Amino acid sequence: MNLLIIRHAIAEEISQTGKDKDRALSSKGRNHFDQFCRHLSFLNLNFDLLLESHLLRANQTSDIFCKYFSVQNREKSDKLDPSGKVESFLSDLSLYNLNSIAIVGHQPFLSHFINICLTENEKPFIILKRGAMAFLEFPLAVQASSAQLKALLDPKYFIQK
Repeated sequence: MNLLIIRHAIAEEISQTGKDKDRALSSKGRNHFDQFCRHLSFLNLNFDLLLESHLLRANQTSDIFCKYFSVQNREKSDKLDPSGKVESFLSDLSLYNLNSIAIVGHQPFLSHFINICLTENEKPFIILKRGAMAFLEFPLAVQASSAQLKALLDPKYFIQK
C-alpha cells in the first residue's frame, strides 16, 4: 500500500466560536497549500481513498488537495483527530485492501504515526510541519515498522512569496 500523509495547512489561532474543532484555514494557509498542491499536480497522483479528520481545518485542506489530485472516495475518521490512537488507526488501515490512500490530520498524531510505521519507536524523529506531506510505502503488510519513507515534502520549498 502507498500512503500519503498530509498535515493540515496553516489555520487560524482561534475560531470565531472559540472551539478548536471550528478553526478554519487562514488565507495564508489556503494560499500556501494551494500553491504546494499545484506544484505537485504534475505527478498525476491517484488515490483510492482519502481519510480525513473531522476538524474543519483538515476538511478544508482535503478540499484543496482534491482540486489537484484524483480521489475515488473520501471519508472522515475520528481516529485522525489530534488525540487519535496510532495503534488503533494502524489496525484499521491494515483492513483496507487498496493500492493508495491519502490521510489528512493533525499533530501530534501524524508525526507519532509516521515514526511508529517506520521504526516502532515512540520518540518522534520526523515532525510534519503544517501543510507538509510524507509518502510511505508498505511493501508487505501494513503494520508497525514495516513502512519505507519515499518522500518528505515541506511546502516552504514550493511557495512563491
